[in-house]
Amino acid sequence: MTLGSMLKDGTILYDHKSYGLNRPVRLRSFIAIQHDTYGETLNFGASFGSWDRSDLEGVELSFSRQF
Repeated sequence: MTLGSMLKDGTILYDHKSYGLNRPVRLRSFIAIQHDTYGETLNFGASFGSWDRSDLEGVELSFSRQF
């Protein structure tokens, strides 16, 4: 609710807005693993297009080291 306007007699009018989704929301399955050691981090992630894991969409592998 947001303040819309005020009438001459002091009445305050509010605007009400609502938002919705037109299509069903589909969550994608993913897996993520992170391994931390002394100043080093190894990350692995994979995302799949469907819940049966037959459609692999992306893979990420990263390594970081603090110095």
